[in-house]
Amino acid sequence: MVVNTSLFGTNYKIYVNYGQKVKNFKTYKIEDAAGNVKKFNTMIDTLNFMYDNGWDFVNYNAEIISGKVRNVYLLKRRE
Repeated sequence: MVVNTSLFGTNYKIYVNYGQKVKNFKTYKIEDAAGNVKKFNTMIDTLNFMYDNGWDFVNYNAEIISGKVRNVYLLKRRE
């Protein structure tokens, strides 16, 4: 899930849900192979990172919640 946190669309918070029970999305951040929290410049940068790590794009949906755009990208693990 991607949440746009700025008025002009330049800051994003990206959370990953693998199907687990979610108590707080803030704890589900993307890490690189070294275990460092990965930061992305754009959503395309994020999708490219996920693709490089074995995930394929399936679907996209956007909705507005409390005045913020929430973008949900469905990805599928490559076999």
